[in-house]
Amino acid sequence: MIRDKVMINLTVYNKDGQEVESLKIDESVFGGKVRYSLLKQAIVMYHANKRVGTTTTKNRSMVAGSTRKIYRQKHTGFARAGTVRTGKRVGGGVTFAKIARDFSQRMPKKQRRLARDSAILAKLLSNNVVVLDGLSFDKPRTKDFVGILNNLKIFTNQ
Repeated sequence: MIRDKVMINLTVYNKDGQEVESLKIDESVFGGKVRYSLLKQAIVMYHANKRVGTTTTKNRSMVAGSTRKIYRQKHTGFARAGTVRTGKRVGGGVTFAKIARDFSQRMPKKQRRLARDSAILAKLLSNNVVVLDGLSFDKPRTKDFVGILNNLKIFTNQ
């Protein structure tokens, strides 16, 4: 069964918020359908790659000190004692030490591109896209840009 080409109509506005023309975009340019599983995977990867994971504590092998037995096993009147670096002693290593972790994930380049195209297509299908015919300023001023956003009813200044 051959599916007809589905075109998405977008309105092009000027700086004053008036409709100038209409754009037709073919869905197949962005993959034809929104791949939610790839979008989810890309978002999880993005957040995981932002994690640093630098927390560490020293375990027994990282603490400075000898591995020599402190005193003999029997006939001292004290409890059995091993090395100075054990977790039971002050200044010793942590028993279950935290180590630095690498939380990074990766996705193949083709999957990343498909996820990007799916995100753009999802925005287009939900009409969350505003197209301007041109955007130029004499000077870079926030006031001018806020005026354009108000004209397009994207941002209302209180």
